[in-house]
Amino acid sequence: MGGWTFRNGALPTFLERLRSVAMVFALLALGPSAAWAEDETDGRVSRAITDLRDGNPEIRRDAAIDLGNMVNNSSDRQKAEKAVPALLSALKDDDADVRGDAARALGIIRGNTQETVPAVVEALKDKNYRVRQSAAEALGRIGAQPQTAAPGLVAAIRDEDSQVAASATDALGKFGSQSQIVLPALIDLLRDTDDGHRRRAAVVLGHIGPDAEPATVPLTELLRDEYTYVRLEAAAALAQIGQNLSQALPVVSRLLRKDDSDVRLRATAVIGLFGASALPAIPDLAKALVDEDSYVRCLPRCR
Repeated sequence: MGGWTFRNGALPTFLERLRSVAMVFALLALGPSAAWAEDETDGRVSRAITDLRDGNPEIRRDAAIDLGNMVNNSSDRQKAEKAVPALLSALKDDDADVRGDAARALGIIRGNTQETVPAVVEALKDKNYRVRQSAAEALGRIGAQPQTAAPGLVAAIRDEDSQVAASATDALGKFGSQSQIVLPALIDLLRDTDDGHRRRAAVVLGHIGPDAEPATVPLTELLRDEYTYVRLEAAAALAQIGQNLSQALPVVSRLLRKDDSDVRLRATAVIGLFGASALPAIPDLAKALVDEDSYVRCLPRCR
């Protein structure tokens, strides 16, 4: 039977060369399409920058939305950074939707933070609540310059709109221990007359963790707060900080017996933050396994 013959050691060398040739052809085949994709992204960025200056607010809004949607990887993000100056200008657009979508895009692109963060912090004061909410969410995504972002976000916790306040809380939580630079302001919020402010401050302090130890006393006082969720989040914060666990745990255990299933669900989650210190709560936690609410029943098993 006919066929090729190779001297000793020649076959592996031949196969290696064949593999190299195949790779060359593959790269040649992919090259034009890859270049087209790269040119297409550059083209979209350029068109969006132009459209952000259009007289039609709908076109400006679509441009800001497109800039936020086109970022799928680090390469796209680098290309989209060219649009940051135009988006910063759009934060002052006459149209509130354009301002909000520009803030969202800046949060996704995360470029030129030295200029972006102060500008987005300023947008937290916008007269439109949706713009303020987008600005808070953007600062959480950017996650840079906490010394500039955090004070603005703490102020936004007091926002009259609950969605803005919630987004500011989430954003501060993403900064984690870096939010300790606004610890005094957060401690002040723990004594605020608004229960929502107290609860959100406790949530952020929990995300800060052990560095929030100076907040231990006011958080412990909140274990007696008249509002259920304030007590819950105060206990959660103390568990994350690692202080006064013996006082916080019984508060959470009692809430496991509440009629409200949402309260029981949150209390079950908070118990998990206590780790080995949660052993005294085992009897109450065991009841969660047969709770009438399926979500409550699932949580102890799924942790």
